Amino acid sequence: MPAANRRWIVVNALLVTAIVNLVVNGGVAWLSIRGQDEVPLWARPFSETSTLGDTLGTLFVLPLITTLLCTTAVWHARRQAELSLLPRVPPYERWLERMPSSRLVRGLSFGALAFAFYAPAVALALVVIDPGPLSQAQFVAFKTAFAVALGAIVTPQIALCAMTDRVSA
Repeated sequence: MPAANRRWIVVNALLVTAIVNLVVNGGVAWLSIRGQDEVPLWARPFSETSTLGDTLGTLFVLPLITTLLCTTAVWHARRQAELSLLPRVPPYERWLERMPSSRLVRGLSFGALAFAFYAPAVALALVVIDPGPLSQAQFVAFKTAFAVALGAIVTPQIALCAMTDRVSA
């Protein structure tokens, strides 16, 4: 992989994404629990924020939004000749060729894949650990840490996928 592409992944897909997820998800967490003294592990849907519901939602929404932003940034850098087109190599070649070219549909695909892959294990872990009701500060810290970790997992993959696109719009 060319040095410029590696540097882009480290700087943008890892460091910048961690900072963005720290700020954005910390803010979203704080706003979502205003009026709640504690955040339960689970709650009736749409009644109040719960740790399990918010975490499962993050598994879908974060990759969706990350795909929209990251793919746009990679395509822009490719048009500016700052990044090289990466080859589609086996065994990922067939999978990459099937990825939707539309950013929105690709984002929905990444969100669905992340949810399908991680939701069962994350839900089981939360239920088994059963942290009980979290204080506002605990919930904000948990959501922020979870989002930063998830972003570190999915963003480099999203960026690499965009770096193999034959056509960027």
